[in-house]
Amino acid sequence: MGEALIGDYSKMGMTQQNYRTAKKHLEKMGFITTRSTNKGTVAKLVNT
Repeated sequence: MGEALIGDYSKMGMTQQNYRTAKKHLEKMGFITTRSTNKGTVAKLVNT
């Protein structure tokens, strides 16, 4: 589907722990895959 650079949780009004938990849940449910780069985390939407 599409990819986006994610990780600026403070601009979204989230704590770091909330961000990590949300990312983990989305991965576990099969909605996204993530990979680390030198610029940050890239999330790929794989299911909607």
